[in-house]
Amino acid sequence: MKLKRLVLPALSLLIFLSACSSPLDKKYSEATLKEDMVAIRESNKLDTTEIAAMALYVVGAKFTGKNLEGKTYKEILDSAKVMRDNLKNAK
Repeated sequence: MKLKRLVLPALSLLIFLSACSSPLDKKYSEATLKEDMVAIRESNKLDTTEIAAMALYVVGAKFTGKNLEGKTYKEILDSAKVMRDNLKNAK
């Protein structure tokens, strides 16, 4: 009986926390990249230019051998924005 009293609040807390988390807080993994990008797009937290910048950054990192494992998608997005701004200022 005591276990039931603990399980329901714990389960409710887990559901609440998962509903509040952003897909941008998830760590990059090549294995889940496609699903993660779909979740990011569906979250409506980014506009299409930000999604495109992040996707291009990931592709560029793959071509140059840069390891993104362990970085969050937010960190990747921030790096993509810095790179985009540097390219704009170089013109």
